[in-house]
Amino acid sequence: MGDWVKCKSATDAAAVVYVNLDQAIAIAATSAGTEITYAGEQDCVVVVASTPDDILNGEDVRVA
Repeated sequence: MGDWVKCKSATDAAAVVYVNLDQAIAIAATSAGTEITYAGEQDCVVVVASTPDDILNGEDVRVA
């Protein structure tokens, strides 16, 4: 299942987004927030308010 990290939502300050970084191919800061890109048939991008440093240094909420 992989490691899950808790992030702040980019669209709702009260919401939380949990992301799994095991399949992420890129994490980049943008003006809209931090984009986390996942590989697949079509790239999937999730935007969160947390900074790349917060995401990469954050406490895992679930470790496989």
